[in-house]
Amino acid sequence: MIKSFKTKSLLLITGSTIFLNACKDTPDAKPSPDVTGSVYVINEGNFGSGNGSISIYNPQTKSVSSDPFFAKNGFPAGDVVQSLTLIDSIMYIVVNNSNKIEIADANTFITKGSIKDLALPRNFIKVNSNKAYVSEWVDAFGGQNGRISIINLTTNTITGSIEVGKYPGPMIILNNKLFLVNNLSNTISVIDPTTDAVVGTINTRTQPNSIVIDKNNKIWVACGGKKYDESYSLLPEDQMEAGCLQRIDPVNNTVEQTFDFGNKTDDIGKMTLNGSKDKLYFLSSYIGSGKVYSFDINNAAYSSSPVINRDFYGLGVDPLENKIYTGTYGFSSSQKMIIYNTTGVALDSAIVGVGPNGFVFK
Repeated sequence: MIKSFKTKSLLLITGSTIFLNACKDTPDAKPSPDVTGSVYVINEGNFGSGNGSISIYNPQTKSVSSDPFFAKNGFPAGDVVQSLTLIDSIMYIVVNNSNKIEIADANTFITKGSIKDLALPRNFIKVNSNKAYVSEWVDAFGGQNGRISIINLTTNTITGSIEVGKYPGPMIILNNKLFLVNNLSNTISVIDPTTDAVVGTINTRTQPNSIVIDKNNKIWVACGGKKYDESYSLLPEDQMEAGCLQRIDPVNNTVEQTFDFGNKTDDIGKMTLNGSKDKLYFLSSYIGSGKVYSFDINNAAYSSSPVINRDFYGLGVDPLENKIYTGTYGFSSSQKMIIYNTTGVALDSAIVGVGPNGFVFK
């Protein structure tokens, strides 16, 4: 499959203790600050090897459980773990090349079954208390349109589908509308989750791959730019298109502004937000892995210097502690997760699984 910006046995849980005076108020006592309890590391694994996994990092103890799903259930999550979604105490592990979603308890990792008969699933999102959507490529070579499968969260069964564009991926919900990026169609599908119908299409620049909502309820999409022809052969540089960020008005479904990255050979992908939702972080590289850049939503241009001048495959930002999590590029062996502050100073690192492509913070 085409590479693009896509993607031990115990869950350690710590808590903070608040000391209270049993007889009188203690004005000096302060509430315990919010802290991240666990970081779920999404490890794709090597394509075709079936060694995709989820690692757990505990920020308080700085310890790692390398593959608790396998340890608890005796079998691996599957071939290419693409994404992970937490809904309350349940985790939904989307396994792309195995055409399934593994369901497990988010604390114990004990299996609760699986959803099968999917076709190259990518991303999963809760729509309401009883329903979720999963995006599916359907076709590995982009000849067919993709689809959304509708999931009943009570029975974990597929109840229907919605045809969308080619190579559908991440989704967000805003103003009772769902916005889905179609990587190969260069569009965003707008879906009414009440009727399960496509109600609009937004044209974007080439290869939209990630989508977020900022603090002003504006939508941002990262577009990788044009790098290949229709046969997926690399284009000459003078025929390439630069990657960009685009800001979208979700009320009238229009692109408000486009920010070109400038270098035609660079992709832009794995875009995410900080906790205050006013700064975008993304990877930019010449195919595969990339350096970490940031972009303030109130700025008119990019900073020309990366926050972290080292190539990575995975990226995430802790919304509580505002730390940058990165995963090194590699599919033949276990890789490293490296944590940085917002100025690019390394704080910690740990060995995780193969091909770490992203992070989920609990």
